[in-house]
Amino acid sequence: HWLVDASPDTVPGPDKGARTGEPFAEVAGLGEGVWWFHVAALDGAGNAGTKAGHCRLRVARTPPPPEVASPTHPRGGGAGRLAVFQWTPPAWDDDVTAWRVRLDREAAGVPGSGDVLTTQLRAEFPDLEPGEWCFHIVSLDAEGRPGTLAAHYPFAVRSAAALAGQVTKPNGILPLEGAQLEVYRAGRPLAKAVSGKDGRYDFGALEPGDVVVKFDAPGLPPLLVDGLRLEGGEVALNLSAECTAWTTASGAQVRFGVLVKEPGRVQVKVYAENGRPLAEVEAPALKAGHVKLTWGLEGAPEGNLLWQAAFTGADGKAVKYPIRKLKIVRG
Repeated sequence: HWLVDASPDTVPGPDKGARTGEPFAEVAGLGEGVWWFHVAALDGAGNAGTKAGHCRLRVARTPPPPEVASPTHPRGGGAGRLAVFQWTPPAWDDDVTAWRVRLDREAAGVPGSGDVLTTQLRAEFPDLEPGEWCFHIVSLDAEGRPGTLAAHYPFAVRSAAALAGQVTKPNGILPLEGAQLEVYRAGRPLAKAVSGKDGRYDFGALEPGDVVVKFDAPGLPPLLVDGLRLEGGEVALNLSAECTAWTTASGAQVRFGVLVKEPGRVQVKVYAENGRPLAEVEAPALKAGHVKLTWGLEGAPEGNLLWQAAFTGADGKAVKYPIRKLKIVRG
């Protein structure tokens, strides 16, 4: 049995589709757009298969639209105020030499003569207001004739995110002034901040997305605070020199950063507020610098916890760091 429709996963059968004994089929009269050809086998007893093969068809009598992608915004998802789109020229008997593009809040529509004409394979739209948006694009042939179908790319712009917090001295209590912090995304610096007398810093408005924060306390080697994600609203990131902890973007892990002066081994113990042991993680210190450890939060209680790091050098001498607080928040 075989059938052509607009669904990608139809399974033909006796009640839908045509039956044939030939290993081919001819289809006529399809309109422009994307169609799917489906075929399912029958055995010698006439029993129909429950699975089918599928083939995507694109019918075009005018230049078909290109395949569109975005490095900044997932299809149907949200991100920052700069939206970038890229596209691949479609397979077409005649040359496709240009495109007309439109950005609006409508789910459909074909760009026309009043919309932007471009010969590039990329378009950027900065400073977009928060909300739902859709990018539309139509192809033009060598004579400037547009296609009758357009490609549509829905996405959303989120409100600006904020990142702020407080930095403390190695004791984890007194504020640390003059700590330098810098936000990076994909290796590119985005913003800088310096902690004030009260230890507080504020990066202000930032584009949502995954970031890394470089934490540089005076007189100490820098620490890269990774696994962070900025979304709409403010993210609080409190840090402490020499020994600190933060929750990763997934909310499923806590990362610890412990500064050591020589090779050895680092151990972190986590306790409930009543002193009951909850977890213990260890990692080797191959050289002087920050050692990062990860604790999975599966089964961990919500609320305020306590944790303490310890370092054991090659000579067996152990050093314990001050006990610190850690707050676990779900959702």
